[in-house]
This record gives sequence, structure tokens and C-alpha cells, in this order.
Amino acid sequence: TLTITSPSESGMGVPPTGISIPPLGTGVTPPIPFSAPGSTFSFTLPLEPLAAVSAPSAPALAVTGYTGPRRRLLVVDDIAVNRTLLVDLLTPLGFEIIAASSGRQALAYVPQFAPHLIFLDLRMPDMDGLTLAKELRSLRGGALKLIAMSASVLAFNRDDAFAAGCDDFLPKPFRESDLVAQLALHLDLTWTHPEPSEISNPQTPTSAPRATPADLARLLAAADHGELSALRRLLADLRARFPQDPHLLELDHLAQSYQLDQLRSFLSPK
Repeated sequence: TLTITSPSESGMGVPPTGISIPPLGTGVTPPIPFSAPGSTFSFTLPLEPLAAVSAPSAPALAVTGYTGPRRRLLVVDDIAVNRTLLVDLLTPLGFEIIAASSGRQALAYVPQFAPHLIFLDLRMPDMDGLTLAKELRSLRGGALKLIAMSASVLAFNRDDAFAAGCDDFLPKPFRESDLVAQLALHLDLTWTHPEPSEISNPQTPTSAPRATPADLARLLAAADHGELSALRRLLADLRARFPQDPHLLELDHLAQSYQLDQLRSFLSPK
């Protein structure tokens, strides 16, 4: 039901004959014309409810590397787990990659390392990413590719990043498919993919120890109780005990970025 009220003695600003109701609506109550200035009218439109539509999730892109010369990447982020996540994801693909914990450290690395592309966090304490991007542009010109990253969507946006000289923007948390797509676009990469037999019959190493179901249950209990500090301590201990367990790195990233709903979903028994 939609209610329309005439706000003043002059009425609604249109003559009564200017009010029309679509054919699918019910009659107006009270009937037009107005009985007095300031009268309230209502009518009902029968509408079909919208079906719930969920956005399709992008399929994960299975890539094993890229063709051509080796590319150098620099990751700039003051949060250690964010640096580690990118390094661990991209090193197996053949990139030469180093990490800096501050903008000033990144500026010191750039002349000698000469990266082809830099991932830079926009929110850092000593020098924010926008300032760093401007400094890098003045030093290296347009050949260097800059991808801004931020979870602070209210403090920074794409326009800020582009105005500072960045080539693209990757929000946190990012999807691996978006990361791969941006690398291919800005470095002109051709990815290599696993053979079909490798996909259908993956060879998973059995010798690498992994966290036990009991370990994962303790993580889930801490997440369910909202005990973030305890959760992080448990994850740090498990990562030290099981350094080759790939799931623990992802769980640590979710915990550090406060994505507890996704973390609980990951840990919940299927």
C-alpha cells in the first residue's frame, strides 16, 4: 500500500485529475477529488514477489604458471599474513616475488629489484598506498604496473587509486580468479594449465602431515565463541606444526581479516 499525503493548503502541486493509478492497482481511498487540502490517499498494487537471486561464484582458474620471461613482483603491506598469502599463492606460478612491510621499505627495494608489478596496500601507517603510488610514478614512470589493494572500502575507492597513478584496484578479500585475471591483463601473460589427466587424477602428496579433525574442531569452537585471539593462537601453533597444510594458510587469512562467517563455513562438517 502506498500512501500519498498533501503537504500544505496548496495541495500536492498537481490538480486531482493529474493523479492516476495503473490498471493493475485497486481503487484510491478515499475517492478523488480531494475533500480538503492535506487529505491522505492510499492504493494497493498487487506485485509478484521477486525470486531470490544469488550471484554466481566465479570458477577457480587452475593455472600452473605462465610462458615467457620470469616476472618480478613486489608486495607492499604492513600486515604480515597479507604479504604471506600473496607470496605463497604466486611463488609456485613462477614469479620472483619479494615483500615489503612499509612504503619506505618498498621505495628502498624498487631501484635494485626493479619489479614489473607492485601490489600495494592503501592503508599503511608510515606512508599510505596513495602517497606511495605517487612516489613510484615519479620514480619509474608508466612502465611499472601498480595494483592497489584495500579492505577499507569507505576510506578508499577506485577513483582515489587511479588518481594516484594505480593501474587497477583489487579489494580485500580477493578472489583468486580476480588476482589471476589482473596479473594476466597488466603483465600480458599467457597462463599454462594442468593437463586434463592431472585435473581428473590429482596426485596429492600423502607424506605431508595435515591438521587433524580434532585440531579443526578446536578452531571451529573458538570461532563459534567469537574468541578471535584464541583462534589466532591456535592457528599459529598449527601452522608451526603443519607448515605444508595449505588450508591453514587460508584459515589464517580469514581470521586476520575478520571473516569469521567464511571461516566457520570452511571448518563446519560437510
